[in-house]
Amino acid sequence: MKNVPEIRFKGFTDAWEQRKFNTLVNRVSKTNSENILPRVEFEDIISGSGRLNKNLLKKRDFKNGIEFEEGDVLFGKLRPYLKNWLLPDFNGVAVGDFWVLRPNENDSSFIYYLIQSDDFQIVANLSTGTKMPRSDWGVVSETEFGTPCVAEQTLIGTFFRTLDNTIAIYKRKLDGLRELKKAYLQMMFPQEGEVVPRVRFEGFSEDWESIELGNVFEQTARYVNPKEKNIELWSLTVENGLTPKTERYNREFLVKKDDAFKSVKPDEFIYNPMNMTLGAVDLNTTGNEVAVSGYYITMQTKQGYNNNYFAVWLKSPMAINLYKTYATGGLIEKQRVQFLTLAQIKVVTPSFFEQEAIGNFFNSLDLQIVTLSKKAEKLAQLKNAYLQKMFV
Repeated sequence: MKNVPEIRFKGFTDAWEQRKFNTLVNRVSKTNSENILPRVEFEDIISGSGRLNKNLLKKRDFKNGIEFEEGDVLFGKLRPYLKNWLLPDFNGVAVGDFWVLRPNENDSSFIYYLIQSDDFQIVANLSTGTKMPRSDWGVVSETEFGTPCVAEQTLIGTFFRTLDNTIAIYKRKLDGLRELKKAYLQMMFPQEGEVVPRVRFEGFSEDWESIELGNVFEQTARYVNPKEKNIELWSLTVENGLTPKTERYNREFLVKKDDAFKSVKPDEFIYNPMNMTLGAVDLNTTGNEVAVSGYYITMQTKQGYNNNYFAVWLKSPMAINLYKTYATGGLIEKQRVQFLTLAQIKVVTPSFFEQEAIGNFFNSLDLQIVTLSKKAEKLAQLKNAYLQKMFV
């Protein structure tokens, strides 16, 4: 068994001591029913991030729970794989299946990141129960974990807190950009019954023109054999748009019917008629031809219409409301928007140059969102790597 981590701060060379978890922390069980302290529940914590998703002072729910102090570590023992943990900087009450862990002459931040380490998570997930699994204190409390001196604990805790704070900054900026995009989607497209948007770029003043989408798009139903053409299989999701299936599935298993796929060339659109009312539509910006399920609808814009503009509009709240209005099918869950239906939808559309300006604006906004998202994701991966290398 290793007695030192792979990575540690300069000046520390002593071996880490193996100590039972119940010697590192005291499990607090004092209950509180007073209506003074803020309450923390599972639903208040962003899973895996240790951040609150709301202002607890605005909650009007005063359920009974375990009282905690600033610096205690909250660990959600119910379904521990959900990673509901928190290092609060305030006094409060933990409501529900929490362990309140008070460090026993150890650094709070070190304990907080110890419970996030792989070794602790493995033990914590040796849970009891099937439908409602809970971490077993009898097992966790007796498990030994490598522990350095308090000075090294403090440096480790401070390092990870700084990393978490940086990740949080990126995520707040990311949330802000996403909210900004939502607002602009409402303001830069005309609302129902209107012919101009509330916000426009300088130099544009004319009314938008009413037109059917059949005059904007034409189908491109080209069936293809992915094996013969050696092109990748892709799928379409509401959350991520066009995504490569080969990242998740075995190609040979997928290609059962070689002629049951459609080709989507660069700058062509694809949508799922069954999930169109959820926004399952995207533009192929991969730069390559890809193959998709033959059930999907593939189409391209006609001359005089801007791809970037319609890539945004087709996913906008206004468009989705129109899909719901025009969708065919008796049951809501089985309603579809086939191309003949899409073609009949009337929309108001600006001139090509205003389309271009709007499309470029949202394209730039999306690039900022993607860049920030990748930075936050890389930092999260870096944190996970350090958790493996800085704990024993």
